[in-house]
Amino acid sequence: MKIELVNINKSFTKNLNVLNDISLSIEDKEFCVFLGPSGCGKTTLLRIIAGLESLDSGEIYFDGKLINDTLPKERQIGMVFQNYALYPHLNVFDNIAFPMKISKMKKRDIRINVLRIAKMLELTDYLNNKPKQLSGGQRQRVAVGRAIAKNPQVFLFDEPLSNLDAKLRSTMRSEIVKIHSQIAATSIYVTHDQIEAMTMADKIVLLNKGEIQQVATPMEIYHKPSNLFVATFIGSPQINLFEGILQSNQEHMVISNQNVDVFSFPKLDFLMNFINQKITIGIRPENISYLKNNSNPIIIDAVVNFIEYLGNETIINFSFQNKIYTMRTQDKVNFQENEEIKLFLNPEYFLYFNEVGNNIKV
Repeated sequence: MKIELVNINKSFTKNLNVLNDISLSIEDKEFCVFLGPSGCGKTTLLRIIAGLESLDSGEIYFDGKLINDTLPKERQIGMVFQNYALYPHLNVFDNIAFPMKISKMKKRDIRINVLRIAKMLELTDYLNNKPKQLSGGQRQRVAVGRAIAKNPQVFLFDEPLSNLDAKLRSTMRSEIVKIHSQIAATSIYVTHDQIEAMTMADKIVLLNKGEIQQVATPMEIYHKPSNLFVATFIGSPQINLFEGILQSNQEHMVISNQNVDVFSFPKLDFLMNFINQKITIGIRPENISYLKNNSNPIIIDAVVNFIEYLGNETIINFSFQNKIYTMRTQDKVNFQENEEIKLFLNPEYFLYFNEVGNNIKV
């Protein structure tokens, strides 16, 4: 099912727009993630697609058909909520079977479908259990199973893993992606967790303050963020930002902050229109090294603040010109706090943002 949203607007109070002119296409069988901070409008947008929330203006199309006035039960959707929303008095079998009973399906067909779904979700041994006898992950699988039982063309997930512990979330992420591929439905998944978005999505829709900031694949959104909000929201540790006024001489460009040169770098033609303007240069922590990392690195003098050993990687927090920055390495280094070190920045991975925060190269 292809979903098209055209100029969607929604407000709950007169002077507060929750969604501002949202236009978006979600392709058939695509796994699309709505990502953003709390209050950005992602759940409201999901509920509008489901028909659970009205919109002020705009149009929603399912496979080219306008469905603004179509009731939720007629939209061929299956929805999985954050709080599972299971019937506590029914066992697993009856929870999964409930949508099929409502649709008057024959008992024999209900049983065949429930057993098929239970096998897919590894719930066969728990069909006689009540929800209170299940773990959080098992309850969430029952909720997914009940949504599958509706044979939906569109799967909607509203932060379904937020109540689970970290290990179980990781397991359930892969299970949901596997289920998506098995049932061949279009899936829309709401989360504020960038790890979920980056590992699950075919396409990420990143929202902030009711507006779409970028629509792209996980790799595009990480390596080619459209603006500073996207660059800082995606990535952990967060991207490093160096601000200053752009200046140029015969051989190099320099960014200066309060008449102090931050650093110089090779002249770039696409930046010539930004001379004497404020720009921000971003570089991810993994593209800073304590070893020379390319033939022409930017060298800075830094002071080690503290070091975090995380087993598979080491995070070094350092200060440079009275600001704190971060680098990431796979090595376990022997630096000491307050030690003065030279660091190498790889300019091949620089991101350049103009005065209003837009990526100059995107």
